[in-house]
Amino acid sequence: MKNIQFLAQFIKQLPNNLPEGTVLEITRSERTGEGRVDVEAKLTTGNKAFPVSIEVQNTGGTATLREAARQVKEYGSQSGTVPFVAGQFFGERARQVAKEEGVGLIDLAGNFYLKSSDLYIERIVEKNPKTKRSSLKNLFAPVSSRITRALLVEPQRIWLLNEISKEADVSLGQTYKVIERMIEEELVKRNKEEKLVLNTPSVLLEEWKKIYPNYQQQKYTFYSYNNEYLAVRNSVLAAGQQKKLNYALGFFCGADMIVSST
Repeated sequence: MKNIQFLAQFIKQLPNNLPEGTVLEITRSERTGEGRVDVEAKLTTGNKAFPVSIEVQNTGGTATLREAARQVKEYGSQSGTVPFVAGQFFGERARQVAKEEGVGLIDLAGNFYLKSSDLYIERIVEKNPKTKRSSLKNLFAPVSSRITRALLVEPQRIWLLNEISKEADVSLGQTYKVIERMIEEELVKRNKEEKLVLNTPSVLLEEWKKIYPNYQQQKYTFYSYNNEYLAVRNSVLAAGQQKKLNYALGFFCGADMIVSST
């Protein structure tokens, strides 16, 4: 059930978050009678004015947003209105869903998208100014990220839930929660046999990359009186081999080794 308080707050704030020269006049904001969307309004931009229908989403992931987009698009075709989805904040993947489904998009952070045969308006706000936490952070917490690792190691594999749980060494209950959230975010999907497959590996990897630096990592800083770069590098390699430690050289040191060997 939709949060009525959020909807009222959204309707109040929405007209103040539109691109310059764009005006939204609310004509209906209740699901009464034949109304099957949250808001109907008149949108004016430049010398053009047209009716719009808006479905507000304040919960759920990209799968829920896609469903809302299809719903408002169908309503728009029946009512002769331009369909929009709206919410608190829509990131890059959500904006892409709106484009794929052919609907407009508005949020309270200032994002706006509208494309028709003779009109194109897009304003992008990359970060949500009202929050510093990512909605996907819990998917990539230290324990949950084992599931991500397992899926990415075998990106073409078809899984059962208990197989993922065993491979990632994560409890079945925790695995279920993580996978269900991944399905909601369209990172994982069920095939015709209801088995689990990774949707787009590159998207999952990109989302993990965004979150990974947010977790506290152990970092140590060292220095050496030896001015010879190769000597310092070789001492690090020797120490790693002697103590049988996993080690890697990154940034300029790693690049130098690659270039030197080619």
